[in-house]
Amino acid sequence: MSPFMPKAVIAAEDNKFYTHGGVDYMGVFRAAITNYRRGKISQGASTVTQQLARNSFDSPELHARTYQRKLVEMFLAQRIEANFSKNQIMELYANHIFLGANAYGVEAGADPVTEGVGVCRVVAWVPDDWPDAAVGLC
Repeated sequence: MSPFMPKAVIAAEDNKFYTHGGVDYMGVFRAAITNYRRGKISQGASTVTQQLARNSFDSPELHARTYQRKLVEMFLAQRIEANFSKNQIMELYANHIFLGANAYGVEAGADPVTEGVGVCRVVAWVPDDWPDAAVGLC
């Protein structure tokens, strides 16, 4: 995996990846307030580790947008963080993310020979008009 990929994923998905223990509690609080105000679940605040937990198990409970799923996700994320390093978590995440067109994982989504900042932007959904963040992180 390119060294650019984890930085691009962190920029797009979880900018606090290296500072939380699997759950971004402030993000969960912010999402809960937003969901309450809107009267429906519209934000989730899942960290990379929570997304890994959700996508690693084939369980209907982990794919429904419910508060119960969020609690299970939080529990599993904390267990993952207790048993794996951040680099191992990022590698597992990168090998399990869905990239569209039946491609799972960065190896399926990008040619390692040509992978660079541009490909990382596409795979991690970092917008082109985000040059300072992309250049600084990639």
